[in-house]
Formats: sequence, C-alpha cells, structure tokens
Amino acid sequence: MLIEAAFFKLPEVLTSRFDHADTYEATLLSSFVACVMMELNARNVQNAYEHLATEKPYPTTYPGERRWRADLLLKLEGAVNIDARRKLYGMRPLTWVELKGFFESTRSSSTPPKTVMAGSVLRDLLRVCLLPEELQGKIRQNARYILVVFANPPRESLPFGGSSGARAWLESLFTDGKSVVDVRLVDEPKSLRRAVGEGFVTDSDLSVSLLVRTHVFEPQAAVPSPVFWGYLIQVKSFTVVTPIGEVTFEDAPDTEWTADRIERLRAVRRYVVERIRSAEALD
Repeated sequence: MLIEAAFFKLPEVLTSRFDHADTYEATLLSSFVACVMMELNARNVQNAYEHLATEKPYPTTYPGERRWRADLLLKLEGAVNIDARRKLYGMRPLTWVELKGFFESTRSSSTPPKTVMAGSVLRDLLRVCLLPEELQGKIRQNARYILVVFANPPRESLPFGGSSGARAWLESLFTDGKSVVDVRLVDEPKSLRRAVGEGFVTDSDLSVSLLVRTHVFEPQAAVPSPVFWGYLIQVKSFTVVTPIGEVTFEDAPDTEWTADRIERLRAVRRYVVERIRSAEALD
C-alpha cells in the first residue's frame, strides 16, 4: 500500500523539471526514494530515513556467495503496524525493489538492441524473485517489486513484437492489473538470453511463470516533453523451472513455506546466479 502510494507521486516529481539530459537510473532511484519519504513522513514515522536502504545487499546463505544488491529495500517493521488485515493487501516487513530506467533517448540515439533491454528486465525479475530469503512457516517476510520507467512509449525501448509475432510475456508484464507472465528462454534470441546472463546462451532450458499485479501511470500525449511512462510490478507468485529442479512461491499468508521448499529455492537460486553473473556489467 505504501509503495504503491509512493509510485503515484513519481510522475509529479519527475516532471518537476524539464532538463533530463543527465537522467540515469540513479536519478530515478533518488526520485523514488523522495516519494517513499513523503509517504513515511505523512504517516509521522520517526527517523523515516532509517527504514530505507539503497544498494542493499540481498541476504546470502552460501559461503563465498556474491552479495547481490537490490536497488531499494524498504523496512516497514517498526514504521507501521503490519497486522493481519494489512498483510492481506500485500504489506510485508521487507519490501525489495529493483528499478529499470529507460532514458537513453534523452541523451543519445545510440541505445542497446531492444532484446538486450528486455533481457535486463527479466534478469532483474529473476533476482527479486530468488534472492530474498524466506522464513520457514506461514510468515511471508518479503514483498517483491520491479519499477520500470520510460522517457518514451515503452515500445520504443522493448521488443513487444516482431516478425515472429507478439512477445506475450512483455505484453502481460506491462498491462495494468493482474496478469500471468510466462517466459521460456529457449524461445528467445541469443541476444536476449545473453543479457539475462552469459550462461543462458547455451543453458537456455529455463522457464519462469509469474503472477503479477501492475500499476501504471502514462501521459495522454508525448508532447510537451519530457514525459514519462511508469510501471510498478508486484510479484505475487512465481515458478522457476531449471534442469536441476524447480521452485514455486506464492505470496499468500496461508501458504506453508517448508524447509524442503527453502532448500529448493536455494538450489534454483544457485543455478540461476551462476549463469547471471556475467551480465553484471549491464546493471
């Protein structure tokens, strides 16, 4: 609820100035943090900034495992009362957010291929799904979001369709409301698989199924510019299938999270992370 309210403040913050020639993802992050701070201050949260962490390492469980970082972690415990009713609306003690900003056209006409951009979105989805740790039992510890903002209509940056037809998983991901998103890497071109991770160029037997809820802000026209298209995507459930096993997670208070499922999550995470590593330079 809080993160969604902050999201709908974002267009006002982004359009508060006209000069976006130096807009990068870090600029988007600082703008979104400002919006979250407004929401925390509106709730009279004391020391609001201590509940926010940017570039926050995900928890790890394996010795020597790389500390992957989330763009933003919102820690609500101690800030607001997360009772049983609020949990039904998706409020969790930890809210992990990955951000993608597609602002290239504000600086240069030279941009990566659209399939590379789509691969980077899928990579961040895999990270926010697999890297948070879950507690055993029925306690849901983590909320998972990806925030994507464009300086032009999304179809100018992402490959929603081509000669082979529509890319249904992208269409679903950026559709307002609740959607099912199904991705099979083997069906994607090499450039997209490489953007997810070099290891997926050959090991492409990975499929992902997501239930997401997408919130949207879009301008009615593209002029005067710059204006922005924004999508806040909450992951409600996910299934990741790999050659070494699969894991299914549902963000519902009555779903049991067993020790066996935790071990499967860790095994799938290790498989995926090993193949993503080489795409780190694209972050």
